[in-house]
Amino acid sequence: MPWTAKDDAVLRKMRGTMEYQKIADHLGRSLRAVMKRAQVLGLTKEHPIRRDWTESEEKQLRKLYGKISPAEIAQRLNRSVGAVEQQILMH
Repeated sequence: MPWTAKDDAVLRKMRGTMEYQKIADHLGRSLRAVMKRAQVLGLTKEHPIRRDWTESEEKQLRKLYGKISPAEIAQRLNRSVGAVEQQILMH
């Protein structure tokens, strides 16, 4: 389904106030689609320093995913919500 100006406005308004997954649910789109559109619209921040995920962090992510929110996982792992959501998409 193509993105509309209204969808873009909703994404711009909600970004930074709630998790990508909640935005995706609100718009009836996939998490991946919302994250990609945010990138296209220039709503994402560039992170000059990225830390690789350790085996332990990945194991914790797999254990916690679906049980608690990405925000709670991010807090436990000392990662950003965006980093957690991106890692979820990668696996």
